[in-house]
Amino acid sequence: MSTAYYYFAATLGVLEFGMPAPQTCEAFLEDCWRLLSEQDARDVRIVLEGGQEGFSNQIIKEWLFFENQLANHAAWLRASNMGKDPSVHIRGEYVEDPFIMDVLVYAQESFNPLEAEKVIAKAKWEKIDDMISGHFFDFEIIAAYAIKLKILERFAVLGSDKGKEVFNTYKNEALSVGQTVEV
Repeated sequence: MSTAYYYFAATLGVLEFGMPAPQTCEAFLEDCWRLLSEQDARDVRIVLEGGQEGFSNQIIKEWLFFENQLANHAAWLRASNMGKDPSVHIRGEYVEDPFIMDVLVYAQESFNPLEAEKVIAKAKWEKIDDMISGHFFDFEIIAAYAIKLKILERFAVLGSDKGKEVFNTYKNEALSVGQTVEV
């Protein structure tokens, strides 16, 4: 059973997919260091920094497994589409998941890379919502908030001047090798 953080959980701003985040990941992590146990704050830092080891919470373990499966399915789909052996590109365990495959196929059909990113991010959002069903003021809510905040912050960067610069670099590289990229 995880620790309850009634006050902290109750004061978190509302996060909505596609809307601006009410705070940065950095500010949230500072709050975690002040208000959570040291281990729970460390776990939040691991989530926000994209770490794969050192966490102690089950929800983070489940989340990282889901993200690994998402990456494995994407590698499998790309390799298969290119006529290559997909098993060479898998990291760790591969567990076939129809939900993930449907999301990736739908994302692949998107008219531009940003829309594909949104499809995948929305699926991640829904997955974390499913994972915290039945949780209210415990650490799982805090961890889920961190994951969602990270998703929103990523889209804030993608919509910024820096994000546009990265996209244009990607687009120019893709065009130089003969791929089609729609804007």
